[in-house]
Amino acid sequence: MIPTVAQKLDMPRHKLKEGLLGVEVEVEGEQLPVVDDGDWRTERDHSLRGESFEYVMREPRSLPETITCLNSLKERLGNSTYYETPRAGVHVHVNVQGLNVIQLYNAIVSTYLLETILTRYCGPHREGNLFCLRVCDAEYQALKVEEAAVNNSLRVLNTEEIRYSALNLNSLSKYGSIEYRAMRSTADFEVLNIWCNVLHNIRMQAEQFESPLDIVSMALEAPESFVYRLLGEYAGVLLGGLDIQAELDVGMEYVLPIVHAVDWNSFDERLVGGLSFPVNIEWPDEPMGDY
Repeated sequence: MIPTVAQKLDMPRHKLKEGLLGVEVEVEGEQLPVVDDGDWRTERDHSLRGESFEYVMREPRSLPETITCLNSLKERLGNSTYYETPRAGVHVHVNVQGLNVIQLYNAIVSTYLLETILTRYCGPHREGNLFCLRVCDAEYQALKVEEAAVNNSLRVLNTEEIRYSALNLNSLSKYGSIEYRAMRSTADFEVLNIWCNVLHNIRMQAEQFESPLDIVSMALEAPESFVYRLLGEYAGVLLGGLDIQAELDVGMEYVLPIVHAVDWNSFDERLVGGLSFPVNIEWPDEPMGDY
């Protein structure tokens, strides 16, 4: 049986959450309100300038609940001046605690394949932005994912060195989520609603593929069908006449080494005493002591 992400990370201190989306909205502007209610809390973010706040959802929510929370925040910001700057962004945490490990890699591989399309929708200042580097901007993140797959352990992703990726996998060990950091801070909350819908769909589609190899096969054999399936009902909004094949080719360069690094049919682990081992390890004397 393939372990869940929570089991794979051995995260006893992480309370399992039912909600799938958690949103953090950074804002630079004027006359910004302090919001402290059942949906949002307000934090200072010292990476921003001037009058600035970060609005953080208190708990992950379902997609419809997340949209309701965003609309509520939009109303609270109605009398504020909202600046769209390269420094501020919107970060969406997608809960993957309930996915098994192969499904997690499905989500990662799908995102890397779609990343140039996704980031272009996020705004012109987000491509190559140092706070949300795509895999084509910083290959190191893909090398870490490949290392995690080869070593059959997600713990290698627990590093601050990949925190500022457009797809931040360092949040796995912190929250049991993958964090999408590419979206710009914008007063157009319809953009954010669409963004949350798209990310939710990518997460749900991760459960439908047998392995990352199947994802790559579909992207190669039926690129248009693949993109429309993964992006869902808002695919046309994000594509806007883009060359689908050219966009997928960018991510394919970084995905293929990951996909072919392991045999996904035998991808599993064994947990003993809270420690993670490959299932095919030889056990001359299984440890019985305390850990």
